[in-house]
Amino acid sequence: MDWLVSPLATLLGGGVIGAGSALLLDSVKTRRALKQQWQDARREVYVSYLAELSKAYESLWALASGDYEDQSSDKRASARRIFRVGELYQTRQRLKITASSRVITACDEAYANLRSFRAVVSGGAETDSSDFLASNQAYRASVQVLQEEIRRELRIPDSRP
Repeated sequence: MDWLVSPLATLLGGGVIGAGSALLLDSVKTRRALKQQWQDARREVYVSYLAELSKAYESLWALASGDYEDQSSDKRASARRIFRVGELYQTRQRLKITASSRVITACDEAYANLRSFRAVVSGGAETDSSDFLASNQAYRASVQVLQEEIRRELRIPDSRP
């Protein structure tokens, strides 16, 4: 009977080790899949936010240059409406839930500069005025910083030469 115990113990030990290895491997795969899903969700929110910023900026630019489709009301009302038309506020809130503190700081800076740009446009500044150009440059620079922070967080390599 002793001859049966040793192979049986080896078999049971091997089974326990095999099952443990399978559970560990499954846990690692699950963690990796969840991390990838989180990364994909962040990327989607970041791209949506950048797109909403861009839409609002382009609409404000069009309003300042006289090409905005809603020229019926005053510039202040049109400029405020531009922020409400899209999903800028909603996307910004989603970003603040999913982003790192560095991306949130860059997000807030870009948003503040877009609001400043909106104030300049709603004040009636011409597109070649110094106020307009300075506000435009500040906004564009802050969006560049935001994009760099997003790329860093998502570990996207720099594509510039």
